[in-house]
Amino acid sequence: MSMGSLKSLFALLFCAFALFAARPAFADQIICTSDGSGVDTCEIVQPNVLKPMTTYPTIMLHQNDQILSIEADGCVQTGGTGATWKRYLDPDARTGSSPAVRYYGTIQIPGQPVRRIVDVQRLISALPVADGPLGLGYEDDGYSDNGYYSHDSGTGGQCADVYGSNHGRATVKIVIKRGSVPFAAAGTIFGQCTPQGTNQAACHVDRPDVTQASENYPSVIFAPGDQVQVAAGGCVQTGGAGKTWKRYVDPDRNTSDPNHAYSGEIAIPGATPGLVRISSILGKTLTSTGGVLQLGYLDKGGLGDNGYWSHDDGTDGQCHGEVEAHLDLTITHAAMPASAHITFDGMEVTQAIQDMSLSVPLVAAKPTFVRVYVSGTVAGVSSINGLLRVTRNGAMVATLGPQKPLALGIASLHARREDLNGALEYQLPAIATAAGPTTLSLIDVTDAATGKPIDCHLCTATVATFVSGPPLRLRVIGVTYIDPATTATLAPADADYNMLASWLGRAYPVPSVQWTRAEVTGDFAPPFKNDINHEMTCDHVNSFVGAIRAKDISNGADARTHYFGLVASTSANFYRGCSAVPTSPQPKSVASGPAGKNAFGDTDGSYADWYGGHELGHSFGRKHPGICGETKDDPSYPYSDGFISDVAGTFEGWDMGDSRVDLDGSVITPPTVGNPIPLQIIPGHVGTEIMTYCNLPQWLSAYTYKGVLAQVTAEDQKFGPLHEKSRASDQRGMKAGDFVHVSGLVDLSAGTGSIEAVFPVTRAEAPVDALADVQLIAFDPSGQEIQRFAVDATPISDHGPDRIVALISAEIPALPTMSRIDLAVRGRTAATFKSGLTAPSAPERPRLTSLSFGLAERKIEPRVRLSWAASHALSDGDVRYIIEVQSEGLWQTVAINLSNPTTILPLREIIGRPLRITATNGLKNSASVFVPPIGATRPLH
Repeated sequence: MSMGSLKSLFALLFCAFALFAARPAFADQIICTSDGSGVDTCEIVQPNVLKPMTTYPTIMLHQNDQILSIEADGCVQTGGTGATWKRYLDPDARTGSSPAVRYYGTIQIPGQPVRRIVDVQRLISALPVADGPLGLGYEDDGYSDNGYYSHDSGTGGQCADVYGSNHGRATVKIVIKRGSVPFAAAGTIFGQCTPQGTNQAACHVDRPDVTQASENYPSVIFAPGDQVQVAAGGCVQTGGAGKTWKRYVDPDRNTSDPNHAYSGEIAIPGATPGLVRISSILGKTLTSTGGVLQLGYLDKGGLGDNGYWSHDDGTDGQCHGEVEAHLDLTITHAAMPASAHITFDGMEVTQAIQDMSLSVPLVAAKPTFVRVYVSGTVAGVSSINGLLRVTRNGAMVATLGPQKPLALGIASLHARREDLNGALEYQLPAIATAAGPTTLSLIDVTDAATGKPIDCHLCTATVATFVSGPPLRLRVIGVTYIDPATTATLAPADADYNMLASWLGRAYPVPSVQWTRAEVTGDFAPPFKNDINHEMTCDHVNSFVGAIRAKDISNGADARTHYFGLVASTSANFYRGCSAVPTSPQPKSVASGPAGKNAFGDTDGSYADWYGGHELGHSFGRKHPGICGETKDDPSYPYSDGFISDVAGTFEGWDMGDSRVDLDGSVITPPTVGNPIPLQIIPGHVGTEIMTYCNLPQWLSAYTYKGVLAQVTAEDQKFGPLHEKSRASDQRGMKAGDFVHVSGLVDLSAGTGSIEAVFPVTRAEAPVDALADVQLIAFDPSGQEIQRFAVDATPISDHGPDRIVALISAEIPALPTMSRIDLAVRGRTAATFKSGLTAPSAPERPRLTSLSFGLAERKIEPRVRLSWAASHALSDGDVRYIIEVQSEGLWQTVAINLSNPTTILPLREIIGRPLRITATNGLKNSASVFVPPIGATRPLH
């Protein structure tokens, strides 16, 4: 194994040992870890029981912190005669005696009095916290003979069954939810070794364990070539009669014990022949071959009664005024020859697009890659390796090896940034991408062939700051229709959904895409209308999808969810997509786009991915730059040629790929290897802006990436939960009550409009882009106007320069005497909806009938026809039907605004789930609930 490989191995072992060591070896060791979301877990092993209270400054608490839990177990030595070990937490629990008045662990939370730990466990949720360190103590009538020596079964046998990983000795674990201080990254916060500059570490061992002849200390690890210096001092209790404390290092100096019967011992791999007396290496510089620190204690009289109890002046007075034993190591990493070096040119931390100054925000918890650029040539060296040290809040959380060696060369930085083989490349672990700063340093650069160290000239640390961002919440509605030429039902394929979700997760500034899907039979058929200067089919599809969303939101769905209509397209009938384009954060801005393959130069399983990314970009307020034939709506786009960067390639696109999805759009299920979507660089002057109509490959520019991030974040804040434990239905920007939803379209340039769906809802979104020029007017049966409402009218993309078409998705109060609703555009009635005041009868006698159809090259799910007896209106007004299925506690819409008592549904979406059929006249509802049978097509009961 090469020197470089060994260093990588030991650096990785260091992290593993620091996090997962089974038994910390010495008294008062404190290991704190963080989960990366503000929750710290601190474990104190062998808390000090030699005095009433000990403060632990490494565990600082703050006013807004919340202690989630405190656990304690194990036993301590309380001294005396007989079996004197006692349980640290509840010594009286095993003996049946009255509650102990002494011999128990105590705790002091800043701002609180000292209490028994068992009492604090019961009060934990009600205790406020002040600023200060945690305190742990012990209640006893005498402390000098306490400790962790001479383990026995304990008073009344209470310590006979706690010989676990810590040999039955006491431990305390406290879990803290941080409030007023920055969250730490996941990993070890307080280790026993701390970095000192770029090539040195200082390691401290307090009160080393002197009850063991030999013991590993896995939190102190050496890499090959490390130079080590050792310092040690203090005293230990060696047991026996009289004054029995002795110096840890050289107890026989100037004493009556010339036989070397007592001494601390140390083993440094490759530098000592096993364990040697510590005094023999003091003042020396040793070179290690790599491994773990080992300490032991030599006591020819036996180790069982050793420890740090009953401090005295020691044998022959050698411990008068001395403190307890301690050991310090200074570890200096192997020096690099100055004559062999490469030059550090910078570090790029990227998730989708980035420049060398890291001006593009990094989203917390999104997969993140680090590319380290170095240049130069070294005689005899063709390629190099290097470790990436990752630290948070001053503590190391990871040391990473590169994904492959880097071939040295003299290409320009621009050329190397556009080359997958142009940098040392690392993927950061999740613990390093939590919100807040992460420091990244290139260390231990070596010849990839020989492991010989190479100096990195000008190597400096890079700080990457991660910002919190919400997930993209998305429901994809596959809108199906009958092809009049073939009578086949056309629907999006699985590949269309998979490719869309994968692309959004890779390209969009979100940590994840939380998406669901449903298939709904549309109320349209080809030929599709795609002329931007006239009425377009996508306008009506968006109104249709908007109505589905309004019903789902009324049923309790998350109001931050965007809805996207996916429409199967063929060469004969292409569906042109479009989207509502809000001027302020508005998740109800729906969009739709085509699904298919083998078009636009796209050669993978579907073009629904980037096309959907374009239309959804509109729903987040992004507009056309007007460069490649699209409408010119955004004059602020920075690059006139439509690329994602300037000619100099300041920004480079980064598509991380997806190992879970095949290029044909299928999901890869292990052990199948498949042909996954590959990682690729999208050069800044090759990739084109996603909001244009320019040629592929399309990607998000930094301009668009930042804009989408700002909008999705604003939506999350504006429509998020009212408080931390809110139900999904308790969201800001929402109101509950009896409302009527109205979906429709208006052409503001022509003063025309249409009302496309009307139905009752019980949860409404407050208007965001309300226009005085567009109103809904309520009338009573006599024709008397009751009230006017200004409503949202969100412009729709892709229309000609002289047309302003807008989507209406609004809720107005369900007024008791309302029987008519007019849509008024600029003071003139554009459309009217009429209804009766009495609800239609509930649907009856539903029935399922099997169907079998589809296109061979675009497989679709098996389907059934659902039919039922028509409802009868008891007053004026048409009857429309809504179909919903219950899933995960919510009713989800799978058909809406049906004029006939029949529809076609995917079999998998309804079988075994409650099914609700609602008849509505727009203002009143009647509904029936059924459960479809499994494996049969018969009347439902």
